[in-house]
Amino acid sequence: MVSKFLPVFFVILFSCSKAAENGSTGSIGSRISDQAGLYNAYGIETSTLFVVDQATDRLLRVSLGDFSIKQEIELKEKNSEHYVAMDINEKFAIDFSKKHLNIYGVDGGVYQKPFSFQGTPKSVAYNPYTRTMIMQDNLQSVGIMKLAENGAISKSWLGGPQLSQGKSIIAGDLDKSGRLALAMSDATMSVVDIDQTIEKQSWQSVDFSPSLGILNWIAPDHRNQDLVLCTSSTVIAIVNVATKTVLEQKTIESSAIIQFQSKAGRPHVFTLSAGGVSLYFINANGALEVESLAQTSLAGLKQSYLDADGAHVTMLFQNGYQERSVIRMRLSDALVMVVKSIDTNGDTSIGANKMFVNYHDPLGALELHSLETDVVQKLEGYNFDYLRVRN
Repeated sequence: MVSKFLPVFFVILFSCSKAAENGSTGSIGSRISDQAGLYNAYGIETSTLFVVDQATDRLLRVSLGDFSIKQEIELKEKNSEHYVAMDINEKFAIDFSKKHLNIYGVDGGVYQKPFSFQGTPKSVAYNPYTRTMIMQDNLQSVGIMKLAENGAISKSWLGGPQLSQGKSIIAGDLDKSGRLALAMSDATMSVVDIDQTIEKQSWQSVDFSPSLGILNWIAPDHRNQDLVLCTSSTVIAIVNVATKTVLEQKTIESSAIIQFQSKAGRPHVFTLSAGGVSLYFINANGALEVESLAQTSLAGLKQSYLDADGAHVTMLFQNGYQERSVIRMRLSDALVMVVKSIDTNGDTSIGANKMFVNYHDPLGALELHSLETDVVQKLEGYNFDYLRVRN
């Protein structure tokens, strides 16, 4: 993020391998370095975003309604890269920096990590309904925390990535009920009881074999309580975490690759083959839906957001196809409804119908663009008085 905004979890590195090498593959939750601003850690759009201002080492709480700064918070860790996630009730923000974790409540409370991890925070899964947070560092340590409504850490545990001998974590995420679904190195899945794990200070889980191969990505469905969308190198599947069963699976054709995965809006997966692009997601009925986007290219795709109703997808491209632009497409017939140019001088985040840009200007410069109209709201020069007093 380099002083990022809120969670967007998905900068993707493309390859010709069978599985997409994206930010949420091979980790619990999604990489913190791939977070941005218009939705929270569960992929749901918010009315507020938190922006780290690197010129002043402050956290800014910005209202999207009138696009104004409502609160300025001094960061405890100075001159660091920061990655910020926000709670669904918008009462606190979770700030990650090197070897540090601080939670800032809008009520003024500041809460620090309850344990000492030795690595640098790498990925995070956060369920805003149960206020459960899982943090993983680059040494594969796994920190589990339960948070109070104001962001205070009520209980926690720090563990390693190996649940039993010869079986370690490949990927995972929290389902809507707060269970931790894990893909394991022996091609099994483990469902972790968070409360029991914290109470006993050791992994407490139930294993099952979904027969899907080694999974590398797990994404919770925001509408369906117990469902997660999963991928291996060749299979896309829906798993019910409560019943520990595979509800539906599709094997992608031999010439296809899983090219891009995102948890923004509704979790979704893009595949690429000679026939074009296909988009997979869990629909409102809990079934695996596939939409063909035959004329679309994924070259240069940086972010994607699938609407809650699964009717439209918004995509941000930094190069390649539709270079430096945001496009919004209707899935029923692949009609491109909106094309907007972007300025690559700033960090950009997209939602269903708007785009946010942080220019990292020393004096402060933020923009909020409507994707439906030509309206652009700007916040500029908000650091001037602060810097003048300090200097």
